[in-house]
Amino acid sequence: MWQILAVSVMATVGAELEVHVTTLRGDQLVGKLVSVSPEDMVIQTAAGRQVLVAGELLSVVPSIVDSLSPLVGIPATSVGLVDGSLLRATGYVVENGRATIHLSEGGVVRTSTEKIQYVRFKKQDATIRKQWQDILKGDRSGDVIVVRKTSSSKQDEPIAVALDHLEGILDDMTNEAVAFEYDGDRANVSRSRVEGVVYHHPRPSPSRALVCQLLGLSESRWNVKSLRIRENELELVSCAGVRCTMPLDQVAKFDYSPANLVYLSDLEPESETWRPHVFSRVTPPSVSQWFRPRDNLPMLLRGETYQNGLALHSRTRLTYRLGQGYKRFLASVGIDDRYRNEGNVFLRISGNRGVLFEGDVHGGSEPLELDLEVLGVRRLTILVDFGQDDTDLGDHLNLCNARFTK
Repeated sequence: MWQILAVSVMATVGAELEVHVTTLRGDQLVGKLVSVSPEDMVIQTAAGRQVLVAGELLSVVPSIVDSLSPLVGIPATSVGLVDGSLLRATGYVVENGRATIHLSEGGVVRTSTEKIQYVRFKKQDATIRKQWQDILKGDRSGDVIVVRKTSSSKQDEPIAVALDHLEGILDDMTNEAVAFEYDGDRANVSRSRVEGVVYHHPRPSPSRALVCQLLGLSESRWNVKSLRIRENELELVSCAGVRCTMPLDQVAKFDYSPANLVYLSDLEPESETWRPHVFSRVTPPSVSQWFRPRDNLPMLLRGETYQNGLALHSRTRLTYRLGQGYKRFLASVGIDDRYRNEGNVFLRISGNRGVLFEGDVHGGSEPLELDLEVLGVRRLTILVDFGQDDTDLGDHLNLCNARFTK
């Protein structure tokens, strides 16, 4: 994702790492990172020391990331842990069931292969990537070794055409060969032929609660249950119990959103209805498709573009069944800029305990910042209907960054 423009820039970080903090409520802070733990993060701002509760954070990004340029190439070797973490690596070997992983961001991880889901050694195009994903999703009763079938081009360079895989038992692995047992026979397969390996875990290790997702400069992604700063290094433990010590200047982002919020667009509605302005039994399906709710499209609201949220037309009703632990529902609401001169809708949001919000939304008014308590709500209904003009002209309502906090 990023690479260093100047080594001298990185020499100034460490304990004095400056970060940009965004909270779930949208507040922005800038300060020096003092400490971090599963419970909170402490930063030194111009106004003094601030203790930020982990459960109220959205993201924390080091300021130096803005000084970095995109990486030309991501390391080919990727290691997937059983907790969903993805590690970019420059080296991977196994001896007696213990893997040694040399991380692209620096540092070495040593862990049992029982905590590793797969290792992929080569870069993949779209066709090969799909075959690889199909192998990962397939049923199996043993370890899997995957090899790449190739053909020669006119320039006599090998071209990947397909993946083949075999089920058996994986053993030690060096930089030259992978020891693999199949039907009682043991073979050392040349590492250059191996696309990757997939480990079989009949009883996978339990994962602990997620605190945040840590992103590295080489696009590693750690699902973290515990973390702390010691001098110029970040010590972390993944949700599967894998320990890592990473140079602090290799952190691209502390992403708290997977642990702290759920976007409305990521939930499947329990029911979804839309009624045309003039009801007809022969309303073409294309019309219904055009006016159905749309998610994660570019939405314009008062000159700002939002990529996450829902776009709804009048006479739409959505009902969601919510899981436990949701606390608040937040969204920036308004008529899309492209229709705001005509748009005029009535919006009602209700839960099993009654109406949470209702009111008219006009194209000429400022965006409405919703912040509704949903603690204990198990079923949430969103109704968008005609406004005071009793027509659907320009009735395109945006629920931008619609999300539930946990």
